[in-house]
Amino acid sequence: MRLHLKITLWIVAIFLIVGGFSIYALVLFQRSATLQQFEAMAKTLTGTILQSLTTTMINNNPREMKQIIGHIEETPGIHRVRIYSPNGRVWASSRAEEVGVLRPSALLARVLSRREAAAEERPEAGELHVLTPIENRAECRACHAADVPVLGAIGVSLGTGQVAAHLRSTAHLLAGLVGFTFLLALGTLSVLLGRFVLDPLSAMVAAVRELSRGNYRARAAVSTGDELGVLAAAFNDMSARIERSTAALAE
Repeated sequence: MRLHLKITLWIVAIFLIVGGFSIYALVLFQRSATLQQFEAMAKTLTGTILQSLTTTMINNNPREMKQIIGHIEETPGIHRVRIYSPNGRVWASSRAEEVGVLRPSALLARVLSRREAAAEERPEAGELHVLTPIENRAECRACHAADVPVLGAIGVSLGTGQVAAHLRSTAHLLAGLVGFTFLLALGTLSVLLGRFVLDPLSAMVAAVRELSRGNYRARAAVSTGDELGVLAAAFNDMSARIERSTAALAE
């Protein structure tokens, strides 16, 4: 295998390893940043939905609440809206079969204990589930005891399909940019490698072959002052010594 091809293959292998890890790390960073922004937006949205349902919950009107939740779920990107009681039981949902079902979770327990919104990604379902606590306000104490700080939580499941599509397009863009840069760098490096390394080596190999065939006048061109130039000068000195020694023996 020629030296030029070996060097090119090594460069390609190193690029594929380093470039692959770099793209993977960039995509992970982009995914983390995008999900953080999406999570912040989801928490704001959940708080807004809670405000819109406050009056209905105070009036304890499950039918109207079901209609409002169903209308909210028609918004693109919102998969499901549920209201949970502190024990994890679904108190309100747009689906009648879910009402009364017990759905405890570690996320719900954390939200109720810390009294702050929290989110959890569910990759298998392609959703980001956000829970916001329902505080026991003064207007709620007509039906609830005043010593209960949190009455439950409202959960909103948002689809992460758009985030995944954005990440895929970002990965494709990064791969295209890195690939184009690599091809440009590889072409430039190949030309420079051939011009300053491989061509002088090829010329020196040709001179060595001429010397081995008995042409003691063979000389290598010394065009640079680097290691290749030093090697060519040493070869020329050796060839000149052999030529003189042969001539002396002939005499």
